Amino acid sequence: MLWTSIRTIARTFPSWDRRAKLNTSFFEEFLVLAEKENFSLAARELEISQGTLSRHIAQMEKEYGAPLFQRTTQKVSITPYGEALLPYAREVVKGERQFRQTVSHLRLKASSHISVGTVDFPSFYGITTLLANFKKENPAVVLDVRVGSTDMLLKSLDTGLVDIAFVRNITDLSQKYVAYPFREDLIHAVVPADHPLAQQQSVHLSDFENDAFYFRFNQNSLMNQFYTRLFACEGFMPKRSANHGNWEDSIINGGNDVSLAAAGLSNTLAGNLHVKVLDLEPPVHCDIFAARSKNFEPSTICQQFFDFIQDDHS
Repeated sequence: MLWTSIRTIARTFPSWDRRAKLNTSFFEEFLVLAEKENFSLAARELEISQGTLSRHIAQMEKEYGAPLFQRTTQKVSITPYGEALLPYAREVVKGERQFRQTVSHLRLKASSHISVGTVDFPSFYGITTLLANFKKENPAVVLDVRVGSTDMLLKSLDTGLVDIAFVRNITDLSQKYVAYPFREDLIHAVVPADHPLAQQQSVHLSDFENDAFYFRFNQNSLMNQFYTRLFACEGFMPKRSANHGNWEDSIINGGNDVSLAAAGLSNTLAGNLHVKVLDLEPPVHCDIFAARSKNFEPSTICQQFFDFIQDDHS
């Protein structure tokens, strides 16, 4: 893709000497200048001198035989030639970045390095113990562990930033990932200690139809979409809490919002005097799965770890 884009540029600017060489970083500098319309601001963002940026742009214009920018004392504006170059420059920059990511990934694959992503509370779900046991059996391996939301972890799998991730099975994993169940996880209702249902052991989600819910997740997140589908099945959409601060703080200060929490978080709230953790009937699952991207061939050590996870689960 990178070389194809450069050849397309050559066809766009016929006077370009094909033997001439341009550093691919020039294209990124060109894009930044096109956005900032100011040499000083662009040079500052690129962390190079204004003179260096000016020379590089002039070199591009000389090679292409066309002015890319019109300079005035007030600002810099892109010319029609520059506009024509924009999409190809973006492809060059994008292609080089992707290539660098691939090189980095291939280097890591050749090593004994494994980048592992996990949802919150990995110790509660036995992930920490699993990693420790694998490290004990493979002392030369380097484990890089990242904690994040399922959204973040899936994106990290897509880009190769993590090799294997422990994520919640709240979206269809089968299309893009090789995934296996690792640990069962259940959603619980968490209510203020003085809530009318606080003395019950278990509740039905519909019991909270008239309550306001505090959600910890961004409205565009996979977890929020999961909850939306859950409430839709119950035939109602919850009222969202007006509280935008910390839910625990609001409860302590007399708030009456209800929340939903997976077992890891629910476990930490079990001894809290201000709230009561209730089971949901029927149970609502958001199980933990171990997943890897289908787009990347796993290294030997990564495949070994993936097999280790399956053996542990079985």
